[in-house]
Amino acid sequence: CYSTAGVSDAGEPGMQSAVERLFSSILVALSGPQYLHCAFGLLDGNSTFSMLQAVIDDAHYKMLRMFLQDVDINDNSIEQATGQIRQTVDTQQKLFINFIRPLMRRGKLSRPYPFEGKEGKDQVIELAYRELQNMLNKPESHLSDEVVSQIMKNVPGILPVLDSRK
Repeated sequence: CYSTAGVSDAGEPGMQSAVERLFSSILVALSGPQYLHCAFGLLDGNSTFSMLQAVIDDAHYKMLRMFLQDVDINDNSIEQATGQIRQTVDTQQKLFINFIRPLMRRGKLSRPYPFEGKEGKDQVIELAYRELQNMLNKPESHLSDEVVSQIMKNVPGILPVLDSRK
């Protein structure tokens, strides 16, 4: 099964692209395809690439990977979960927040969102743009000529025009 995820009809990074991309990414990934094509950085029906959207997508896909991790179920985890249920049922509020809050703080429930604004202010685009500038200001690194030579020699079908040594 080959599936595409993270698609959006939005023409620029923003709320529409985030919602469309996240919903399609989560649902498609959780459906269990064997091969998952991510529309990484693509907007406007996959016809436009945006570096800013790619930075935002990177944060989203790192969070999504947590949903796809294997669940660690063993006798100890089952005993711990049933103990938490018993404790919670015995409280007036019947909320699991006392057990969830420490997991959230350690990043075990989900990764902290790197573009979260201060005091509830929406700063996603601003903070993602700042991260993009940091990435673009890093020195470039390239594969050594030796590595490129090995790739060109051992991987059939690579077009000679892609040889960076020329």
